[in-house]
Amino acid sequence: MRWAAKAHGVEAIVDLDSMRVLLRKDGRHWTLHPRFLGEINGVTRYFSRFTDESTHLAGWTFALNAGWPAAKDKLVFKRGTMALGLRVPEFSRDSGARLENVVVKRAVGSFGEHVHGPFRSSTERPLRTSEGEYYERFIEGRHLKVWYWGEQLITLERDQAPTAVGDGASTVRALIHEYIRGQRRMTPEKTQRILERCETVLRYDGASLDDVLAPGQRQRIEFRYGTEVMKDSDRQRVDPRADGDPQWDPLREAGPRLLQLVPPPLREHQMFAVDAIQDAEGEIWLLEMNSHPTVHPLVYDPMIRSLTASAPAMPAPEASGYIA
Repeated sequence: MRWAAKAHGVEAIVDLDSMRVLLRKDGRHWTLHPRFLGEINGVTRYFSRFTDESTHLAGWTFALNAGWPAAKDKLVFKRGTMALGLRVPEFSRDSGARLENVVVKRAVGSFGEHVHGPFRSSTERPLRTSEGEYYERFIEGRHLKVWYWGEQLITLERDQAPTAVGDGASTVRALIHEYIRGQRRMTPEKTQRILERCETVLRYDGASLDDVLAPGQRQRIEFRYGTEVMKDSDRQRVDPRADGDPQWDPLREAGPRLLQLVPPPLREHQMFAVDAIQDAEGEIWLLEMNSHPTVHPLVYDPMIRSLTASAPAMPAPEASGYIA
C-alpha cells in the first residue's frame, strides 16, 4: 500500500480507530475499507471491523458491495463461464449419478467449507440435494488463486498439495499432529476435523493415517486451497505482468469475459479472485469466483492508479458484521 501510494504521488493516512485508509491527492480523496479474517465456532469468516475473533488483516478495498450471483453461487458461476466459452470441470446435481473421481461441494460456501472428498466413486458419498450439494470431477493438479482488477490479471498463487514427509518411524497421523499442534486456536475439535479431512484424501490414494512413511517419502494429505496443513513452501507466488510465460495466457484472456459475470454497475474499481486448477498437462480449469477475497499486495498499484485517474469518490457506507 505504501509503495503504491508513493508511486502515484498519493498521501495515505490510516485511521487507527476504524483502520480505514484515506488517500489524498490534489484536493481529491478516496476511502479504502479494511477487512479482517477471523473464526466463529471454528469457521473462518471475513469481517469489516476488528473484533476479538480477528486473526489477520485481509487488506483494504475500495468497493463495498454485497457481491453478485456468480460470486455467491458456484453453479451460477459454472454455467456463466461455460456460456462464455471458458473451461470448468464436469459437474452434476443428479444424486443418482454414477461418477468416478469426484468431490462433493455445496453451491454456496467459502473457505473450503462443505467440500468433501475426493472419492473414487460417487457411490461413496450420496448428495444432500436439499443442501445444494453437487458432484464435481476431481482434477489432479495445482490449485491457483487468481486476482483480477477489472478485466486485468494482476497476480496469482499456485499451490502444491500439502504432503507429509516420512521419517521412517512416525505415522502420518503423528506427522500431521506435529505440524498443526503449534497453530493458533487449534482446539481438539478443529484437530479432529482436520484429521478427518486428511483421512479422506489418504483413502483416495490408498493410504491411511496409521501408515509409517519411509524416510523422505511424501504422501499427499490435503487438496483444498488454504488448508491448515499447508506450508508456505507449498505456495509459489507469480506476477504475470512480469512473467511472460504463455502458460498464463488463458488467464489473461479470460479477464474480459470473467468481468461480464459482474453486474455493470459494480464493474468500475472492482477486484475479484477466481479459484482454478492447473492439471498435469498445464490446462487450467476454473472453479469459482470470489467478490471479497483477501487483497493481494500487488493489487494496490492498479487500484490506486485507477482511482486517481477517476473523479473523486466519497466514502462508501459503513458496513458492519462479517462479510460472507
